[in-house]
Amino acid sequence: MPDTDHQEDAITATDLRKTFSRIVAVDSISFSVARGEIFG
Repeated sequence: MPDTDHQEDAITATDLRKTFSRIVAVDSISFSVARGEIFG
């Protein structure tokens, strides 16, 4: 497994929100994926 402590993020998502009509499914979620890391 690669050492990801000092690598920059390949993907960063901040404060995401998803709604369906008036229903909030996701509110203010944030995450990052480091280079070489598998996310899913």
